[in-house]
Amino acid sequence: MIKIGKNIKKLREKKSITQEKLANYLGVTPQAISRWESETGYPDIELLPMIADFFDVTIYELLDRNMLQNKNEIKEGIKEIDRLHSLGETQKRKELIIELYNKYPYNFELMIYYIWILAYDELNEKYDDIEKLCTLILDECTNEQIRYSAIQCLSGYYDNKGETKKALNILKKLPKDYRDTYAEQREYFYGEYDVDGIIYRKENIEMLTDMLCHKIMVSAGLRSHPEDNYEISIEDSIKLYNKAKDVFKIIYDEGDYIFYNCRLETCEWELYRLYKKLDNIEESNKLLQEAIKYAKAFDELKDYEEHTSILVEGNEYKKEKTSRGDTKSHLDIINELLSK
Repeated sequence: MIKIGKNIKKLREKKSITQEKLANYLGVTPQAISRWESETGYPDIELLPMIADFFDVTIYELLDRNMLQNKNEIKEGIKEIDRLHSLGETQKRKELIIELYNKYPYNFELMIYYIWILAYDELNEKYDDIEKLCTLILDECTNEQIRYSAIQCLSGYYDNKGETKKALNILKKLPKDYRDTYAEQREYFYGEYDVDGIIYRKENIEMLTDMLCHKIMVSAGLRSHPEDNYEISIEDSIKLYNKAKDVFKIIYDEGDYIFYNCRLETCEWELYRLYKKLDNIEESNKLLQEAIKYAKAFDELKDYEEHTSILVEGNEYKKEKTSRGDTKSHLDIINELLSK
């Protein structure tokens, strides 16, 4: 556990400052300072920048070098969080995040995991801590991905509170479009033919392909209600799902879909359902077999694989970084749906 109270006492005594003077500066009571220093309480997170400024130290120096000694534990803990995520072990993952966050409450990477837990649980008594924690990240954290995640979470928090204007304003902190992202800037910086530029370009091609295909699939009715009240005709939905399939097949060679087997599985499954609505049993059965083929390919993925297609060659897939949504295989899910 971080011994922040002992550090505050050490720094205060080094500057020959009384508890009362420090309390006045921070706007708290001397009793609060006493509780911190005796390790019977902790300062609120939003006070950390003020305390660090007062003693002219960084927040990490304030938190003690024990943070570095426990760096490996945090690293291994995050690795386990990702592994549980990939297995769909939602409850175990949640419990581990809370345990690690309580032990290392000032680690930004653990903090953003914890924030997202709160974001999905509006009844949690600590739900309103989202605003405080996200603000701290935006004030102090330099990791752009964590900052972007905090912005998205804070915007959702304001939206749930009915504060639409605040929600939209906080989103302005995000890049305007993909060309402003760090990944795109890296590609541009290193140049078209520099080795690093090529690596970043391949990563961007993969990201943009998935983004484009997902938007096409949503346009086709991917998120339609159970009663299938599509906003467009069945015929147009079929066209769009086939366009999404075509885009994937332009970028990835046959057999090199890796993670995107699950995207193709979804396209084929939705097409199967649409053709059933048209009473085209022969075509729907063909599409069902394709969905099953891609489901099997996804379920049989190794823990680590690399793409071989020319536009994305060398891009890595790591199972531990991928959420399965639940512990069932994709083939089991299809069989369950068929039995209903």
